[in-house]
Parts: sequence; C-alpha cells; structure tokens
Amino acid sequence: MIIDSNSYLGRWGLRTKGITKVEEFLKIMDKNKIDISVVTSTVALVTDTKEGNLWLIKEIFPYLNRFIPVACINPIWGLKETMEYFDKYPFKIARISPSLHNYSLKDIVFLNPFMDLFKEENIPLYITVEVCYNFCSIANKMGFSPPIYPISEIINFAEQYSSQKIVICGYDTQLFSEVNNLLIPSFKKCKNLFIEISDILVAGVIEKLVKEIPNQILLGTGNAINEPSGSIYKVKFAKITDEEKEKILFRNAEKVFSSENVIKK
Repeated sequence: MIIDSNSYLGRWGLRTKGITKVEEFLKIMDKNKIDISVVTSTVALVTDTKEGNLWLIKEIFPYLNRFIPVACINPIWGLKETMEYFDKYPFKIARISPSLHNYSLKDIVFLNPFMDLFKEENIPLYITVEVCYNFCSIANKMGFSPPIYPISEIINFAEQYSSQKIVICGYDTQLFSEVNNLLIPSFKKCKNLFIEISDILVAGVIEKLVKEIPNQILLGTGNAINEPSGSIYKVKFAKITDEEKEKILFRNAEKVFSSENVIKK
C-alpha cells in the first residue's frame, strides 16, 4: 500500500503545467501504485483559498475513496468560513501557509480559536514551509527571495499545541546541519510532529531521518508539481529495512490519519 501525504491538483507555472483533470491524476496514481492521495488545490494554496478549496471538492467528489482533501485556511478570513469547510464539505485536513498569507505562528491569540476547532474535530494540520523547491530555486535565480517560513517557529508552535498532529510540508533540507542540530532533536521531543519528503533532495537525509525519527516520516510526492516516482524511489532504494520503508510509504500516515474522520478502513 502507498499513501501519498502531499499532492496537488490544479494549474502550475514552474517547470510543469500542473494537472487539472482528476482522471489524469488517477492514471498517474495507478501507474505509481498510489492507493490514496492527500490532495491540495494549487489555487487555494497560492491565490484564492475559498475558490480553490471548493473547486477541489467539486472535482474529486466522485472519487473520495482515493483522496483525502485538504482545506487551505487563511485565518484572516475568520473562524466561521473555516468551520464551514468541515461542516458542509468533506475536507479532512487543514493547511496553513503563514509566509504566503503574511502572519506569524507566534500570534497565539489570533490562532487559538482555529487550533481549538482542529482539536475538537480531530483534524490534522499541515504547515507549509515553502511552496515547492522548484519555486524557490527559480526565484533565487531571478534575484528575489521566496517566502520560506522558519522551521524553528513551526517547532515552537508544535510544542505549544502538543496534542495536535502537525505535518511539515515543503521542507527541502538543503542545510544538512539544520537536520542534525534542529530538526531531529525537536522531532524527538515533539512526537506530534511529522515531515513529508516530497522536497527532500539531499542524499542521505532519508536514512538519517529513519535512523533517528522512523515513526514521523511520511511519503509525499508533490504529484502534479513533481514527478511522483521520484519520491517513491527515494524510499524504495534507500538503505533502510523493508519494515522502515513500509512505515514511510503508509504505516506512519495511517497513524496521522487514524481517525475515522479521515481514513475509513
């Protein structure tokens, strides 16, 4: 079994045109033997949260047995709109992107009502570090700095909300020292933190993470933005045991999404 914990549906503009047709997306899933995809709308992620979220549900609704839909949340729009996503529509995960929406995780008073909602409804929370590696690498070449949210602030946030399952998305681990000195020690302390690997490109990082935090790593492919086989091969050809590969490919994800609210077995 394979659970892809981070994929996208919608148009894109950097090195790939994205995927807008669910049928095309499903063919790619089947080709790569992906059983379930956690999917985010590219429009909701980058430009219009409400329009993108509702478009996503409309597109994948006939195939909800293959998808776990993610609602991108912009807290600026208020708690009422956020509650509607989970009351009226079959969203199972919330995703926030502080750097894109220009707020800080340090603003606890601002975020507390949303965290109370996620806890009450048993909704896992995704936090975007950066949109994707391709975006950042191209932006750097063009001479401007893309929005990258500090991993240290996400870790502090996870410590404050220790009962909330939090998945870090879009972390590319270009600084191996940060993995050793910050990421791994923090994950060992915060068992509610998980990391998906779609943008991990540095050789040896998967093995290092498995050695230190084997139960907190999720397969993410970035499908529609990245070629999904790349992330799957990173796991299958990693110098780790078959049991450790199974944890990354689906067993750890089953724990994150263990609620009947998310995955129905």
